[in-house]
Order: sequence, then C-alpha cells, then structure tokens
Amino acid sequence: MDVRALGHNSARYIHVVTEALKLAFADRERHYGDAVVPVAELLAPAYARERAAQIRMDRAAPASPSPGDPRRHAASSPGGASACQTSIEAYCMVVSSVAQA
Repeated sequence: MDVRALGHNSARYIHVVTEALKLAFADRERHYGDAVVPVAELLAPAYARERAAQIRMDRAAPASPSPGDPRRHAASSPGGASACQTSIEAYCMVVSSVAQA
C-alpha cells in the first residue's frame, strides 16, 4: 500500500497507520525478548506483506489483534521454546534469566 498516496493525516492515512501499529504492538507483546524469534524475522518483507494484508480499509480491527508468526517465513528458524524469569528483591536488586529449549 502506498501510504503517501493516502495523503498525510487524511482519515484513510490515520486508519492505515493505526491498524499497522495495532499489528506491530501485538507482535511486540508476543515476541519481545523471545530468543526463538529473531528481529530479522519480524522485519522480513514477506512477513510485513502478510501483516499488511490484514489491514482492512472498511473497518478497524479489534483493539488487540492476534500476533503473527514470523517463523513461517524464515528459511531456518530454531525450534523449541523460551522462558524468562525475573526476580526483584526488597532492595531492588534484579536477576533475570532466559532459557531456550
């Protein structure tokens, strides 16, 4: 989609930008800090096209759309799962660890 052709701050422009942000935030909430999904996969052109195709011009998506799965577009993605544990004690000392299966 040519966002410039929509006209800066037009209703259609604001709609597209808002919907794109919803999708990006959904992905961020799901994949942020996930060692299994590298940033390169989230930024891959094929994945961006897939997510952009979900933007409908005739209606807004729910406030919290479902996150996507950028691993489907990766040539080789590591399998497994990851987990993060963070602990904060009374004196604000923080320990955080990430494990990948």
